[in-house]
Amino acid sequence: MSERHEERKAVFSIDVKAPKSSKAERIKVEIVPSGFLRSFPDGSQLYNCIFWGGKKLTRYASGLYQEQADGDFYIEVYHHTNAKAAISIRSCSELWSSAWNLEGTQKLENVYYVYFTTLNKIRNESDLRRIAMSTSGEIHMQTTSEPYNQKILKLQVYRESTNKRTSTLKFLVPSSYFAPQHLLFHPPTTNNFAYYECVRPEIMRVGVHSNENLTIESNQIYGQLKKIKHFNNVVLGDASTLFGLEAPFKEETTDQVAILEKLDDNIDLFDFWKENSNTDQVSNRTIEPREFKVDHGL
Repeated sequence: MSERHEERKAVFSIDVKAPKSSKAERIKVEIVPSGFLRSFPDGSQLYNCIFWGGKKLTRYASGLYQEQADGDFYIEVYHHTNAKAAISIRSCSELWSSAWNLEGTQKLENVYYVYFTTLNKIRNESDLRRIAMSTSGEIHMQTTSEPYNQKILKLQVYRESTNKRTSTLKFLVPSSYFAPQHLLFHPPTTNNFAYYECVRPEIMRVGVHSNENLTIESNQIYGQLKKIKHFNNVVLGDASTLFGLEAPFKEETTDQVAILEKLDDNIDLFDFWKENSNTDQVSNRTIEPREFKVDHGL
Protein backbone atom coordinates (compact mmCIF):
# COMPACT_ATOMS: atom_id res chain seq x y z
CA MET A 1 0.00 0.00 0.00
CA SER A 2 1.18 3.55 -0.71
CA GLU A 3 2.05 5.90 2.14
CA ARG A 4 -0.34 8.47 0.66
CA HIS A 5 -3.83 7.97 2.13
CA GLU A 6 -5.55 8.81 -1.15
CA GLU A 7 -3.69 6.11 -3.04
CA ARG A 8 -4.21 3.27 -0.61
CA LYS A 9 -6.56 0.59 -1.89
CA ALA A 10 -7.44 -3.06 -1.50
CA VAL A 11 -8.02 -5.13 -4.63
CA PHE A 12 -9.18 -8.74 -4.77
CA SER A 13 -11.02 -11.15 -7.07
CA ILE A 14 -14.25 -13.06 -6.44
CA ASP A 15 -16.01 -15.76 -8.45
CA VAL A 16 -19.77 -15.10 -8.31
CA LYS A 17 -22.88 -16.70 -9.74
CA ALA A 18 -26.62 -16.54 -9.20
CA PRO A 19 -28.33 -19.32 -7.20
CA LYS A 20 -28.69 -22.55 -9.21
CA SER A 21 -26.83 -20.99 -12.15
CA SER A 22 -24.11 -22.91 -13.98
CA LYS A 23 -22.53 -19.68 -15.25
CA ALA A 24 -20.04 -17.89 -13.03
CA GLU A 25 -18.16 -14.63 -13.49
CA ARG A 26 -14.81 -13.59 -12.03
CA ILE A 27 -14.98 -9.99 -10.90
CA LYS A 28 -12.33 -7.70 -9.48
CA VAL A 29 -13.26 -5.55 -6.49
CA GLU A 30 -11.48 -2.35 -5.43
CA ILE A 31 -11.96 -0.63 -2.06
CA VAL A 32 -10.44 2.72 -1.08
CA PRO A 33 -10.56 4.56 2.31
CA SER A 34 -12.89 7.27 1.01
CA GLY A 35 -15.48 4.60 0.20
CA PHE A 36 -16.13 3.89 3.90
CA LEU A 37 -19.82 4.19 4.83
CA ARG A 38 -20.33 2.73 8.31
CA SER A 39 -19.39 0.08 10.88
CA PHE A 40 -21.64 -2.62 12.35
CA PRO A 41 -21.86 -4.11 15.87
CA ASP A 42 -19.99 -7.29 14.86
CA GLY A 43 -16.99 -5.24 13.69
CA SER A 44 -17.66 -5.50 9.96
CA GLN A 45 -17.59 -2.41 7.77
CA LEU A 46 -19.51 -1.25 4.71
CA TYR A 47 -17.77 0.39 1.73
CA ASN A 48 -18.68 1.70 -1.66
CA CYS A 49 -16.77 -0.54 -4.06
CA ILE A 50 -15.65 -0.46 -7.67
CA PHE A 51 -16.34 -3.66 -9.64
CA TRP A 52 -14.73 -4.84 -12.87
CA GLY A 53 -16.16 -7.75 -14.82
CA GLY A 54 -18.21 -8.77 -17.82
CA LYS A 55 -21.44 -7.24 -19.06
CA LYS A 56 -24.69 -7.30 -17.08
CA LEU A 57 -23.12 -8.24 -13.76
CA THR A 58 -26.50 -8.05 -12.04
CA ARG A 59 -27.46 -11.40 -13.60
CA TYR A 60 -24.90 -13.01 -11.27
CA ALA A 61 -26.47 -11.51 -8.14
CA SER A 62 -28.05 -13.74 -5.51
CA GLY A 63 -31.15 -11.60 -5.15
CA LEU A 64 -32.62 -8.18 -4.38
CA TYR A 65 -32.04 -5.62 -1.62
CA GLN A 66 -33.48 -2.41 -0.21
CA GLU A 67 -31.44 0.37 1.36
CA GLN A 68 -32.34 1.40 4.91
CA ALA A 69 -32.26 4.87 6.45
CA ASP A 70 -29.30 3.91 8.69
CA GLY A 71 -27.17 2.88 5.73
CA ASP A 72 -27.65 -0.86 6.13
CA PHE A 73 -29.44 -2.94 3.50
CA TYR A 74 -32.40 -5.27 3.70
CA ILE A 75 -31.54 -8.52 1.91
CA GLU A 76 -34.39 -10.45 0.30
CA VAL A 77 -34.25 -14.07 1.48
CA TYR A 78 -36.57 -17.07 1.78
CA HIS A 79 -37.61 -19.55 4.45
CA HIS A 80 -38.91 -22.89 3.17
CA THR A 81 -41.13 -25.04 5.35
CA ASN A 82 -44.35 -27.10 5.25
CA ALA A 83 -47.85 -25.67 4.91
CA LYS A 84 -48.78 -26.13 8.57
CA ALA A 85 -45.62 -24.41 9.83
CA ALA A 86 -46.06 -21.55 7.34
CA ILE A 87 -49.55 -20.84 8.71
CA SER A 88 -48.17 -20.90 12.27
CA ILE A 89 -45.35 -18.49 11.39
CA ARG A 90 -47.77 -16.04 9.81
CA SER A 91 -50.21 -16.22 12.74
CA CYS A 92 -47.66 -15.78 15.53
CA SER A 93 -45.42 -13.34 13.57
CA GLU A 94 -42.34 -15.14 14.82
CA LEU A 95 -39.58 -17.25 13.31
CA TRP A 96 -38.26 -19.88 15.68
CA SER A 97 -34.54 -20.47 15.91
CA SER A 98 -32.92 -23.89 15.62
CA ALA A 99 -30.12 -25.51 17.61
CA TRP A 100 -29.01 -27.64 14.63
CA ASN A 101 -25.49 -27.09 13.30
CA LEU A 102 -24.86 -26.46 9.60
CA GLU A 103 -24.97 -30.11 8.59
CA GLY A 104 -28.09 -30.67 10.71
CA THR A 105 -26.79 -33.67 12.66
CA GLN A 106 -25.90 -32.20 16.08
CA LYS A 107 -27.37 -29.48 18.27
CA LEU A 108 -25.45 -26.41 19.40
CA GLU A 109 -25.44 -25.12 22.95
CA ASN A 110 -24.27 -21.50 22.88
CA VAL A 111 -25.92 -20.27 19.69
CA TYR A 112 -29.14 -20.96 17.80
CA TYR A 113 -29.71 -20.07 14.15
CA VAL A 114 -32.67 -18.90 12.12
CA TYR A 115 -32.16 -20.36 8.65
CA PHE A 116 -32.86 -18.58 5.36
CA THR A 117 -31.73 -19.12 1.78
CA THR A 118 -31.36 -17.17 -1.45
CA LEU A 119 -33.14 -20.02 -3.27
CA ASN A 120 -36.73 -19.01 -4.02
CA LYS A 121 -37.92 -22.63 -4.39
CA ILE A 122 -36.83 -26.10 -3.29
CA ARG A 123 -37.80 -28.29 -6.21
CA ASN A 124 -35.40 -31.24 -6.34
CA GLU A 125 -32.54 -33.13 -4.72
CA SER A 126 -29.99 -30.70 -6.16
CA ASP A 127 -31.72 -27.81 -4.39
CA LEU A 128 -31.70 -29.72 -1.11
CA ARG A 129 -27.97 -30.34 -1.38
CA ARG A 130 -27.37 -26.63 -1.90
CA ILE A 131 -28.79 -26.02 1.57
CA ALA A 132 -26.94 -28.96 3.19
CA MET A 133 -29.85 -31.43 3.14
CA SER A 134 -30.45 -34.65 1.25
CA THR A 135 -33.13 -37.32 0.87
CA SER A 136 -30.40 -39.90 1.55
CA GLY A 137 -28.95 -37.97 4.49
CA GLU A 138 -25.56 -37.86 2.80
CA ILE A 139 -23.57 -35.51 0.55
CA HIS A 140 -20.30 -36.45 -1.15
CA MET A 141 -17.41 -33.98 -1.35
CA GLN A 142 -13.88 -34.35 -2.76
CA THR A 143 -10.66 -33.07 -1.24
CA THR A 144 -8.58 -30.51 -3.13
CA SER A 145 -5.40 -32.49 -3.72
CA GLU A 146 -3.28 -33.86 -6.52
CA PRO A 147 -5.25 -36.50 -8.51
CA TYR A 148 -3.34 -39.42 -6.98
CA ASN A 149 -4.16 -38.22 -3.44
CA GLN A 150 -7.82 -37.17 -3.71
CA LYS A 151 -10.27 -38.58 -1.15
CA ILE A 152 -14.07 -38.61 -0.98
CA LEU A 153 -15.90 -37.33 2.10
CA LYS A 154 -19.30 -38.86 2.83
CA LEU A 155 -20.81 -35.98 4.77
CA GLN A 156 -23.79 -36.83 6.96
CA VAL A 157 -26.45 -34.10 6.67
CA TYR A 158 -30.05 -33.48 7.67
CA ARG A 159 -32.32 -36.03 5.98
CA GLU A 160 -35.16 -34.22 4.22
CA SER A 161 -37.45 -34.48 1.19
CA THR A 162 -38.76 -31.79 -1.13
CA ASN A 163 -42.39 -32.50 -0.23
CA LYS A 164 -41.71 -31.15 3.27
CA ARG A 165 -40.44 -27.81 1.91
CA THR A 166 -43.41 -26.80 -0.24
CA SER A 167 -44.34 -23.47 1.40
CA THR A 168 -42.10 -20.47 0.82
CA LEU A 169 -42.02 -17.32 2.95
CA LYS A 170 -40.12 -14.23 1.78
CA PHE A 171 -38.44 -11.86 4.24
CA LEU A 172 -36.35 -8.71 4.28
CA VAL A 173 -33.48 -9.00 6.77
CA PRO A 174 -30.75 -6.40 7.53
CA SER A 175 -27.40 -7.50 6.13
CA SER A 176 -25.77 -6.87 9.51
CA TYR A 177 -27.88 -9.62 11.10
CA PHE A 178 -26.43 -12.43 9.00
CA ALA A 179 -23.64 -14.61 10.34
CA PRO A 180 -20.58 -14.74 8.05
CA GLN A 181 -20.15 -17.98 6.15
CA HIS A 182 -17.55 -20.50 7.22
CA LEU A 183 -14.65 -20.97 4.81
CA LEU A 184 -12.71 -23.67 3.04
CA PHE A 185 -9.08 -23.14 2.07
CA HIS A 186 -8.18 -24.91 -1.18
CA PRO A 187 -4.37 -25.25 -1.31
CA PRO A 188 -2.48 -24.91 -4.58
CA THR A 189 -2.17 -27.95 -6.83
CA THR A 190 -0.28 -28.55 -10.05
CA ASN A 191 -3.10 -27.09 -12.17
CA ASN A 192 -4.65 -24.51 -9.80
CA PHE A 193 -3.75 -21.62 -7.54
CA ALA A 194 -4.82 -21.52 -3.91
CA TYR A 195 -8.19 -19.96 -3.13
CA TYR A 196 -10.82 -19.58 -0.41
CA GLU A 197 -14.43 -20.75 -0.74
CA CYS A 198 -17.50 -19.53 1.15
CA VAL A 199 -19.23 -22.67 2.40
CA ARG A 200 -22.79 -23.11 1.10
CA PRO A 201 -23.31 -19.42 0.17
CA GLU A 202 -26.99 -20.06 -0.59
CA ILE A 203 -27.55 -20.69 3.14
CA MET A 204 -28.12 -17.44 5.04
CA ARG A 205 -28.25 -17.67 8.84
CA VAL A 206 -28.98 -15.28 11.66
CA GLY A 207 -27.30 -16.35 14.89
CA VAL A 208 -29.24 -15.60 18.08
CA HIS A 209 -28.74 -16.27 21.77
CA SER A 210 -30.05 -19.67 22.85
CA ASN A 211 -33.84 -20.02 22.64
CA GLU A 212 -34.34 -16.52 21.18
CA ASN A 213 -36.66 -16.13 18.18
CA LEU A 214 -37.03 -13.41 15.54
CA THR A 215 -40.14 -11.25 15.50
CA ILE A 216 -41.69 -10.49 12.11
CA GLU A 217 -43.41 -7.23 11.24
CA SER A 218 -45.11 -7.55 7.88
CA ASN A 219 -42.36 -9.41 6.03
CA GLN A 220 -39.48 -7.51 7.68
CA ILE A 221 -37.15 -8.45 10.52
CA TYR A 222 -35.47 -5.52 12.27
CA GLY A 223 -34.89 -3.81 15.63
CA GLN A 224 -33.67 -7.01 17.30
CA LEU A 225 -29.93 -6.47 17.70
CA LYS A 226 -30.02 -7.52 21.37
CA LYS A 227 -31.02 -11.02 20.26
CA ILE A 228 -28.20 -11.39 17.72
CA LYS A 229 -25.23 -13.59 18.65
CA HIS A 230 -21.86 -12.81 17.04
CA PHE A 231 -18.62 -14.78 17.16
CA ASN A 232 -15.10 -13.44 16.67
CA ASN A 233 -14.20 -16.31 14.32
CA VAL A 234 -15.40 -18.58 11.55
CA VAL A 235 -14.32 -22.14 10.84
CA LEU A 236 -11.60 -22.30 8.17
CA GLY A 237 -11.30 -25.87 6.96
CA ASP A 238 -8.33 -27.20 5.00
CA ALA A 239 -9.97 -28.74 1.92
CA SER A 240 -6.98 -30.99 1.26
CA THR A 241 -7.98 -33.24 4.19
CA LEU A 242 -11.19 -35.06 5.08
CA PHE A 243 -11.18 -33.51 8.56
CA GLY A 244 -10.74 -30.01 7.16
CA LEU A 245 -13.38 -30.52 4.48
CA GLU A 246 -15.88 -31.54 7.14
CA ALA A 247 -14.94 -28.91 9.77
CA PRO A 248 -17.15 -26.00 8.56
CA PHE A 249 -20.21 -28.26 8.57
CA LYS A 250 -19.46 -29.67 12.03
CA GLU A 251 -18.80 -26.11 13.33
CA GLU A 252 -17.62 -27.09 16.82
CA THR A 253 -14.01 -27.66 15.80
CA THR A 254 -11.57 -25.05 17.12
CA ASP A 255 -8.47 -26.47 15.40
CA GLN A 256 -9.12 -24.71 12.11
CA VAL A 257 -10.45 -21.16 12.47
CA ALA A 258 -10.08 -17.72 10.95
CA ILE A 259 -10.23 -14.84 13.42
CA LEU A 260 -12.48 -11.89 12.58
CA GLU A 261 -10.87 -8.57 13.45
CA LYS A 262 -13.39 -6.21 15.03
CA LEU A 263 -13.11 -2.74 13.51
CA ASP A 264 -15.14 0.37 14.31
CA ASP A 265 -15.61 3.97 13.17
CA ASN A 266 -12.25 4.91 14.72
CA ILE A 267 -10.13 2.53 12.64
CA ASP A 268 -10.69 1.13 9.16
CA LEU A 269 -9.05 -1.86 7.51
CA PHE A 270 -6.40 0.35 5.89
CA ASP A 271 -5.29 1.95 9.16
CA PHE A 272 -5.34 -1.42 10.91
CA TRP A 273 -3.20 -2.97 8.18
CA LYS A 274 -0.69 -0.12 8.33
CA GLU A 275 -0.43 -0.14 12.13
CA ASN A 276 -0.13 -3.94 12.41
CA SER A 277 1.68 -5.01 9.26
CA ASN A 278 4.06 -7.97 9.59
CA THR A 279 2.92 -8.73 13.14
CA ASP A 280 1.37 -11.86 14.65
CA GLN A 281 -2.38 -11.25 14.98
CA VAL A 282 -3.30 -14.86 15.73
CA SER A 283 -1.26 -16.26 18.61
CA ASN A 284 -2.66 -15.85 22.10
CA ARG A 285 -6.03 -14.74 20.80
CA THR A 286 -9.04 -15.99 22.75
CA ILE A 287 -11.87 -17.32 20.61
CA GLU A 288 -15.36 -18.40 21.56
CA PRO A 289 -16.07 -21.82 20.00
CA ARG A 290 -19.47 -23.06 18.96
CA GLU A 291 -20.33 -25.72 21.51
CA PHE A 292 -22.45 -28.84 21.12
CA LYS A 293 -25.11 -29.88 23.57
CA VAL A 294 -23.99 -32.82 25.71
CA ASP A 295 -26.35 -35.75 26.05
CA HIS A 296 -25.97 -36.92 29.65
CA GLY A 297 -28.38 -39.80 29.13
CA LEU A 298 -30.80 -40.98 31.82
